Amino acid sequence: MPWRSFRHRLATCVRFTWIDRAVNSRAPFRAMRPTPFVMGTRLMAKFIFFLLLAVVSGCGGTQNQAHEITGTVAERIAGVSRVVESNTPLPSTIADAHLIELQFGDGQLGPADFRSFVWMKVSPDDVAKWKAGMKTPPIDSPNYDAPPSQPRWWLAESTFTQLTKYDSQAFFGRHGWVVIQDDGNIYALTYTQ
Repeated sequence: MPWRSFRHRLATCVRFTWIDRAVNSRAPFRAMRPTPFVMGTRLMAKFIFFLLLAVVSGCGGTQNQAHEITGTVAERIAGVSRVVESNTPLPSTIADAHLIELQFGDGQLGPADFRSFVWMKVSPDDVAKWKAGMKTPPIDSPNYDAPPSQPRWWLAESTFTQLTKYDSQAFFGRHGWVVIQDDGNIYALTYTQ
């Protein structure tokens, strides 16, 4: 009977036991083992799932990037001034400045985090204006950190522990700390979370 053999092949290949019952209600229900075709499909599906999981999880992802404001003194001052003025007006003019920003992650499969190291030199007469611009009282025990390249303009850890630290939100709009020395050196570490 060609109809019975076609129905039997279809039920065996695709594992549709309900076709047996619908066509021939007297056929007993029997559990069927998956055919090699079905087993191979399941194995392939598992392989594709783990392959996609490896790709999405970022195997061989991107490395961290460093961005630095470089150029002449005037270009560096203009770059750092734009960063500070995006949150608050400058309390005074800046004589010199440096900025290094580290980026962690590429921002494609989730947000990227940033860590900025800023140094500004202002006149010692203007230090009081900068301290008055700090809207919060001094903060306790922030962690010291330095750029990976250890530039000579950055604050030494031994000096950092002896100075008063302020929250960086007032000038930079990010988490972190600001140190204002009486000689006009201002250091800031800011970061995103």
